[in-house]
This record gives sequence, structure tokens and C-alpha cells, in this order.
Amino acid sequence: MGPMSAPTEVVGGGLSLLLQPTAIGPELAPNGRELDAFVAIVNAGLRYDSDGLIEALRVGEAFGGDGISVDRVDVPEDEAMLTFQVEVLPVISRVPRAATIAIVEQLETLREEFGSPPPWLFRPDPIWPSAHPSERVMLAELEARVAECDRTGGAAGTLDSPELLEQRRAVLADMESAGLMSEARRGAKLQRLLRWRLDHLAGWYDAAVAAERYIASSGRRRYVPDAAEEPVLRGPVCIDAFRGGLVCPPGVDVDDWASWGEWLVADQPRDGDQGEFYHHDEDGWLTVRWRRDHPSRPSLLALTLGIEDQSGH
Repeated sequence: MGPMSAPTEVVGGGLSLLLQPTAIGPELAPNGRELDAFVAIVNAGLRYDSDGLIEALRVGEAFGGDGISVDRVDVPEDEAMLTFQVEVLPVISRVPRAATIAIVEQLETLREEFGSPPPWLFRPDPIWPSAHPSERVMLAELEARVAECDRTGGAAGTLDSPELLEQRRAVLADMESAGLMSEARRGAKLQRLLRWRLDHLAGWYDAAVAAERYIASSGRRRYVPDAAEEPVLRGPVCIDAFRGGLVCPPGVDVDDWASWGEWLVADQPRDGDQGEFYHHDEDGWLTVRWRRDHPSRPSLLALTLGIEDQSGH
């Protein structure tokens, strides 16, 4: 026997509704004008982790927010009804509470059987514009590790202890696996990170996107004319450079400044995992710091005018 085909309809509480396939499993297809609001709200609950909407639908209770409302009406001579209203739709759908519960439960089961498993959003190649609720657990753990790096390390653009360097490398590798080294679906990812209050992780992600844009920029070619596009984590500039490590002179473009620093780091072989050196040109002395966030390559960490003492003395 071949693989089981996904069903084309769902039946519950006397309703029979058509289904349509999506990357994350079946969802309700348009089923007639009088059920438009019901279909829109159920699909929204399944697509997005939206402040308890899916849980309200699962138990058949009222819900309100984001231009939608679900109201429960207890009818003495009949079972409870739910009314569904969407701000942008002209109709109100009325569906028995029992039918709503049955349909939502069946759809969740069908998604587990026929949908792509999570992650959906937090991956290098997002397959859906929203996160699966289970992705929150993975990201919360990553947030704690990022926050610990910030707590135990110095300011962005400073050198790490050997232990922190290894910790940071592991975090950055997991960020890359979670699609947080790429601008793909950036708006959806940032919205979700901020909504879940993963502020440290959101800050690192912003810096990774800035690094990705720099790698592809024309400004990078000013001092590295043959530069090729490459992954952020194995690229020429640490993401910490975009968290305060690039202190540009007045009137200097940040991409030009990063390009100059990239050239200086690559100009001579660099031994070890991190370090700093000084360079003198017509602007005076520069402090250049580099670090191997990935063992394969020394990358620019910080570029500042003047001679800085890492020890603070």
C-alpha cells in the first residue's frame, strides 16, 4: 500500500467542511459565505500562536482580540452556540460549540499526521510565516544562553575568556541552525522574538542581519574588492562588531569602516582564537580586535580610533 492520502473534508457536530492542503497540514477551505468568519478564525488559530485563540477554540470558549471575536451564547433549549466575527468580513458565523470543538480537534490531529513537523519559522529555510508553539521552548533556552554570554562577558567588541569563547561559539552555531543568521522572514522572526520577550536573542539576531547585509554590500568592496558572499558565522565580521564594536569616525560609513577592518584582519596570518593589534595611518592609531567565532576563520570584532587598553588600566 502507498502512503495514506490527506482527507479532503472534516466532519463534526453535523458540519461537513472542505479542506485545503498547506505546508503545515490541512486547513479549512472557503465553505460558503455564512461560514467565512468561522473559517478565517479557525485557520488563524491553527496558523498562529495568537494569545490563546487556539486554546479557546479547543474548549469552545469566548475570545477577543486583533480584529476578531468569538462569543459564546448559551441557548436553553439547545446546545451552546459560538458566534464568530472578523472585523474585515461583513458576516457573522454561528456554529454549535460542540461542532467547533470537534472540528478543531480533528484539524490538530490531521496536522500532526500530514503537516511538516516543526520548526516552521525558526530554520534557515522557513516554510511558514509563523512559529509552531513548540519553537518557543527551543528559543527560550537559546535566550537564556545568550543572556548568560552577555552577563559573563564584557561589552560588545571585547575579547572573551577561553570558556566564554567556546560558549559563544556553541550559541552562534545553534542560532545559525535556528535561522537566526539570515534575513529570511526577518519581520516574522523579530515579531515573534519580541512578543515572547526574548530581547537578548532579538538583539543578537538584529546584529546578525546587519552582518549579513554588510557581507553582501557594495561598501564591503571598497577595501576588499574581490569579496564574495558567504555565511555570517564563517564570514569576515563577528556579529558583535554590529553590537557596538564598530566605532566610526565622523562622516565615515559603517560599511566602509567594517571593510577597512576586514582588510586589516586578513592582511596577515592570525594565530590563536582571538587577539588585538594596533595600526597607524593618516588618521592616527587604530585598535583592531579579532576573534574566531567559528574555528575556520579570524573575523573582525572591533575597530576603533586610538589605542584601547582591554584591561581597563
